Amino acid sequence: MSKTYLTLYVDEDTLNFAHKLAHMTGQPISKMVGEYLWQKQKASKVFEIDDKILQWVGTLNTSEDYKDLRAGMIGDQWEKYENLG
Repeated sequence: MSKTYLTLYVDEDTLNFAHKLAHMTGQPISKMVGEYLWQKQKASKVFEIDDKILQWVGTLNTSEDYKDLRAGMIGDQWEKYENLG
């Protein structure tokens, strides 16, 4: 990927910290900023949900509680496997 320029305006304390951190880590400030922004971009993609998956979400209209529903589903699956043999 090609690189281009980015101008940042920060206060003097932040600039001094950036220079110290760059010296301590041996990385250029531009690389540290780029990696930080890349991590933010990567994290934001976790919350993007495809439209097809959004159609799966809904509410279940039942008087049974969660544990009873789960037990029923597990029981149904168990019966399928028992009947295979």
